[in-house]
Amino acid sequence: MEEIDYQESQTEEAEVLCSIYESDENFKKISDQRFSFMFGDEGSPKSFLVHIIWTENYPDALPEFNLDAFYNNHLNSTQKKSIVDRLLLESQELIGSALTYTLFEWIKEHLDELIVVQESNQQESEGNKHESDQVKSTTTVKDKKEHLSKQQKRRLADRGFLNDERPRGWNWVDIIKKGSLQEA
Repeated sequence: MEEIDYQESQTEEAEVLCSIYESDENFKKISDQRFSFMFGDEGSPKSFLVHIIWTENYPDALPEFNLDAFYNNHLNSTQKKSIVDRLLLESQELIGSALTYTLFEWIKEHLDELIVVQESNQQESEGNKHESDQVKSTTTVKDKKEHLSKQQKRRLADRGFLNDERPRGWNWVDIIKKGSLQEA
């Protein structure tokens, strides 16, 4: 009989979540027991997508938190683990109640705290990227030039365009020829 009670409370909470977030594009009901919410501005490094999956005994048991969505590729495993740990810690206090809405709102309020770790790691990776770009620029001495076939080079030489040296007026239109073609 307890399963029915869990099922009823989950159904009620799902209806409440859908009514609260019906106009919010960041909220998605994936299934009866799985919900996702995107926090932060889309495409921003200060954003992430959280999936909350209700277990069979939810709300008396903790839900599962998943940050393995493709959208979260900019987060490393340490950052994801840190966010999940904070969510687990916060949800421990709310066991026995409908906690999904409360967790979504808690994440919104504490988004800057959750992203702090991400920012410091991102700055380090940007610094490393800048250093590697400098190394690449010093090792690459010559710029790549367009490679032409022998036939293409011959045509350019015949026209006098070899080495991009074009005679003055090479693209001018002959008005007399144009006029005589239109009269005929």
